[in-house]
Amino acid sequence: MVKLKFGSLLSGFWACSNMTQCAACDHLFKLVNSNYDVQEGVATKMKNCLASLPRDIAQKIYYIEEDDEFVENIQNDIVPLITKPLPFIAFIIDCLRKDSSLNDDKSIGMKSKRYYLKCKSFDLAKTIADFLFFTIIQNDNRDSETHEYIKRLSKSKINSFNTKGLSLIKASSPPKNFDLTSSNDNFDSVFEEVCVGNLNIPNPNNIHGFKLKNNLYEADYTQLIELLQNNICNYVYSRAEIDQLKKHIDFADVQRKTLLAASKLNIQSSTLGDLLTYLFIENEEKAPKLMSKIEFNNYKNDFDGIYLKKINDSYQIILGASKIHSSIHDGILDAVERIRTLISQSFHPSVLVSDFNFNRRFSVDDIKALKQIFIPMHPQYELEVKGFGIFIGYSMNLSCDINSLSSKEARIAINSQIHEDLKSTIFQLNKAIEDRKIQQYSYYVYLLPFNDAVNTSKKIMEKVLGKNENN
Repeated sequence: MVKLKFGSLLSGFWACSNMTQCAACDHLFKLVNSNYDVQEGVATKMKNCLASLPRDIAQKIYYIEEDDEFVENIQNDIVPLITKPLPFIAFIIDCLRKDSSLNDDKSIGMKSKRYYLKCKSFDLAKTIADFLFFTIIQNDNRDSETHEYIKRLSKSKINSFNTKGLSLIKASSPPKNFDLTSSNDNFDSVFEEVCVGNLNIPNPNNIHGFKLKNNLYEADYTQLIELLQNNICNYVYSRAEIDQLKKHIDFADVQRKTLLAASKLNIQSSTLGDLLTYLFIENEEKAPKLMSKIEFNNYKNDFDGIYLKKINDSYQIILGASKIHSSIHDGILDAVERIRTLISQSFHPSVLVSDFNFNRRFSVDDIKALKQIFIPMHPQYELEVKGFGIFIGYSMNLSCDINSLSSKEARIAINSQIHEDLKSTIFQLNKAIEDRKIQQYSYYVYLLPFNDAVNTSKKIMEKVLGKNENN
């Protein structure tokens, strides 16, 4: 039985290029270990499946990831050397088909045998990466039957493999990464993560219990107010506007812009929720803001901003949804109902890239990148299922008077209550999500307790904006 070995991949690469087998082997090994130099005798044994892989290659593969950088190296260093790419593809797929020791679900790099046997359009660099990782990790290149098969194959024979129905996907580089917009240098000095958990759903998710780092006995929101003030411009203005502001750094202009940004906000509790949703999603999920709720005023959709999270090679749109409520239980129910409404609106980001109001908020290069993400031409970069970033501010109900406790006891009491709040939130969210049959989405949840959440949030925004309800 012929098996898929490194020698199979090397034979195809050698036959479909203008290189010697030593040069071909050296190029493939250099992808794994740049310090390894291939000798002629080693290359011959590798190609003809007469020896296992060198230790310096077999061990090194475990310290390498099959990521964008690795695929890009293949695109730059290997693909240009292949003069007959379709015969090369046809040959290695035929070797895979002949290997009956591999079941259809066997992973070949990032894909499966079934995927490759059904595939008709191939990304050459990605295919080479998958087959290279698979054959090196096997580390059993020595095989007599495969040797007998390969030694009968000339360059012309391999180049004559049937390529009917096969095609190549035009090489596509990964979309650019977007920078975070918030100023979060002192985020960790304002918030302390007390606990974290997960929901019982299939896609990426997390739920965090935070508290403010302030005086245990007297509420002190000075640092929070400063953090919010530092981010008003970042929250209100678009990327294009912020870029222009950075190019013309002038204190008076920055001050004017900040005051103008503040004038667009109000002191209602929902405004604090919107700002904190923005800060938590950017800081915890590393998902940069594309547009805030303020920027979305011209749209019918009712979400608190749109964010872009990178998950491996793919991207995920996160829609914000905040709620500040006196009761954590009611806050969760309201948030879930709001999410159900958002889902019913069937929002898809592809509609944005043709919208003038959206386009004018980004540079030309940013819009090109967003089109590549929202309307991917390459299946490798298809958008993940939508996610929801949920901030819930609530009034904490302690079972004791912390003023009668020592600072250590008070800290333990507060942390214990947040742990209990997180547990009950997980239970309630799991049930609400299951009851409404919306388990397929991602959920990123942030809990933050206050003293008298609704009234406190208004007072905080009065300080942030320098105004009150009577102004």
